[in-house]
Amino acid sequence: MYPYSNGFSLSQLYQSPSTHTINPYLSMDAVQKMFYMHLALTKNEAVTMIQKNYQADVDIFDEIEAEALAMSDMIAGAIVMQFCYLF
Repeated sequence: MYPYSNGFSLSQLYQSPSTHTINPYLSMDAVQKMFYMHLALTKNEAVTMIQKNYQADVDIFDEIEAEALAMSDMIAGAIVMQFCYLF
């Protein structure tokens, strides 16, 4: 199984080359990169936990938090652009 297949599937859901996209203001490449980064950071955090490297775990968690906030900003911004007449 491809290690990032979940990230690939989610990025296709948000933006696909077809006309049926969730949001036309999200590029598939940007969304895919965002999800791959999230999965890589989460994997690294799990490894540091297993290795009982708690300081590295905390540092990676801080990166995950910042990255999750960036993800939410990207998605929220695209929603506002898609439905600007509602804001």
